[in-house]
Amino acid sequence: MTFSRSFIKRFVWEIYPYLALLVLAILGYWQVALLQHPLKWDLIDQAYPWKFFIGESLQNHILPLWNPYQHCGYPIHADPQSSALYPVVWFFGYIWGYSIYVLSLDFVLHVFLAGIGMFTLGKTLGFRRDVALIMGIGYMFSGFFVGNAQHFMWIISATWLPFVINAYIRLATKRTLKQAVVFSLFMFLLLTGGYPAFTMVLLYFLIILFVFYAVTIHRDEGMTELISFITYNAVTLLFTILTSAVMLISVIKMMPFMSRTEGLSLQDALYGPFSVKSLISFIIPFGVVNYDLSSYNTDMSMANGYFGIILFVFFIATFFFRKSAIVKLFLFWGLFMLAAAVGDALPVRRFLYDYLPFFNIFRFPSLLRIFVIISFIVVSGYALNYFIIFKKIKIINLSVLAVSLLIAIVTGFVVAGQYINLGGFLKNSGIFSFSETSVLARQIFFQAIVQMIFLGSLLLIINKFSKWDRLPIFVMVLVSADMILALQLNAPYTVYNERVTQTQINKRTKKLPKGFPIPKMTPVIENRDRGKLSFRPLWRNLNIFHKQLAWDGYNPFQMKNFERLEDSLSGLLKTVIENPPVFFAETVLPFDSVFNVIESGEIDEGTIYLKPQSFKKIHFIVQGCGDNSVTFKFFSPVEAEFEVETDRNKVLVYLQNDYYGWEAFVDGKEYPVIRADGTFLAVEVPKGQHIVRFKYKPALIIVGFYVSLFFIVLSVCYLIFAVRKMDKS
Repeated sequence: MTFSRSFIKRFVWEIYPYLALLVLAILGYWQVALLQHPLKWDLIDQAYPWKFFIGESLQNHILPLWNPYQHCGYPIHADPQSSALYPVVWFFGYIWGYSIYVLSLDFVLHVFLAGIGMFTLGKTLGFRRDVALIMGIGYMFSGFFVGNAQHFMWIISATWLPFVINAYIRLATKRTLKQAVVFSLFMFLLLTGGYPAFTMVLLYFLIILFVFYAVTIHRDEGMTELISFITYNAVTLLFTILTSAVMLISVIKMMPFMSRTEGLSLQDALYGPFSVKSLISFIIPFGVVNYDLSSYNTDMSMANGYFGIILFVFFIATFFFRKSAIVKLFLFWGLFMLAAAVGDALPVRRFLYDYLPFFNIFRFPSLLRIFVIISFIVVSGYALNYFIIFKKIKIINLSVLAVSLLIAIVTGFVVAGQYINLGGFLKNSGIFSFSETSVLARQIFFQAIVQMIFLGSLLLIINKFSKWDRLPIFVMVLVSADMILALQLNAPYTVYNERVTQTQINKRTKKLPKGFPIPKMTPVIENRDRGKLSFRPLWRNLNIFHKQLAWDGYNPFQMKNFERLEDSLSGLLKTVIENPPVFFAETVLPFDSVFNVIESGEIDEGTIYLKPQSFKKIHFIVQGCGDNSVTFKFFSPVEAEFEVETDRNKVLVYLQNDYYGWEAFVDGKEYPVIRADGTFLAVEVPKGQHIVRFKYKPALIIVGFYVSLFFIVLSVCYLIFAVRKMDKS
């Protein structure tokens, strides 16, 4: 089969932006992409164990619904941070399972996809392809991806946000069923893989876009087209609900069991801002990473808002000429989000906390800076596009001088009166390595010089370059060099752990138990993350790897009843987990009596406490020890079967949290589930020999799963049909 030269040219023309983004993503994050060093912090000890568990569940043909290895079990499908229902995790998990290598490739894939998302958004807004590509480069190397590399669910959200925004703009301008379907699929990816706070904030931006386009359509096209627009929005909402049914049902069912849904205090909601000092990252990102960043009043991961010194110049330039209405909207939204992201430095975040739904249930105002970065990159892209078309050299020269002056003032203020010794700093500190002794003033001074070189290069290219049609290529090279250098300076602090290799981690994890072996009948209190289970750099959530039913773990998502037991009745919790994972209660008492027992300090590990509604489910219980035996017969995350023998009617306790969907069976006959000690699974067992089975089968969740699956498959088939039909026409 032969191809004409024109066909090859068209193919290269279509594919080169995606190849460029892929190559740059690998080059920029090469320590991770080439499987040298592992990602760090929360990603390695939170996201990695969860994905590992999800992958093992799928490879054993088990839906990842329940994680029994943390906090006495919780519905992982309802944890928005777990990505248990996220198609990308299912793909990697089912095909290969999650190793440290797969985790790294998963991360780089999302960085690459994020670049595509911003590139696509730029094209939809009418910018040149080369300008849109520059926007994509700036986005995937932005301070959010670099600073929050450890927060994989945040990275997933940042990946799909441009796709969702782009899909909605196309829906508003094209108004076709195809765009409604595309939007619903991207929303499904965002909902199942991302951090909920981003979706909540995005909804407000979509409402703003809806009002903007509704007014514009009514003014320019009339009432008929406005009704059509509203109709397509309704169809889009319906498709989104149907495709995301499993996630929405999971969250709705979980809400009564979560303490977070009751709201946070204002102090908690203001924790982790993009502080005022962090604003220096817009021009000098190396100034917000250091072993000691206490003076910034935020965490190092929350302090980077960089989107490129070259793009920042064009952002400043936008204020010198007229902007389109949609660009003004992005600019307003970005500035508003910036005012909220700085936390208590301005009253905006407090106002949102007090008056808008959802803003009282998440921490970290700094997460809002992703909307700042997206908006500012769009504004910068508009200015760059405007400059290339109209060649407004004086405006860009003025903007470069303004940014240069800003860098000089900030740098002078920071380093004033300090001994810099730049030569010694470059020689001894290892600027591309994590340093515990590096001084911020030296880092800022060093990058200020680098930024001046980039700005000088931009001036030289703009004012001296004669072949104007090739100017965007040189700007693209300059932007790429700027962003990758900034990434490499910051990456040892916030992206990867240079003190250990991925190979070392892989060798250790290959020795871990495979599948879901029957748990040991040792006291649950002995199953802890710390100590002998730890291996560098993994030190939390290790019970997932070692397949131990545990009461501890690192996860902000906790069942309300278990959290209350841990916080308010810690003595009772400590006593009950002295038992093995499943045991017969020797004594059953009313729950109210536990407070007197705690005060006396005479808690018995064989005693359980039942609330009135649980007491009603018991027919007749003989107290006392007697002859009892319990043996695990079968175990999986969603099912446990025991062979038991007792000489009297007893209550069998399984140290997993009671939650919607758990069922109990004795010799195949369903028995009522009893809630022991306010949270644990239990069932009444008659005297004699029996087979007792606990099974997690949340009917609504499973129905929601198949509803989502059906509409996703239907949507994909429709899109394939629509594309083929378009090609034929």
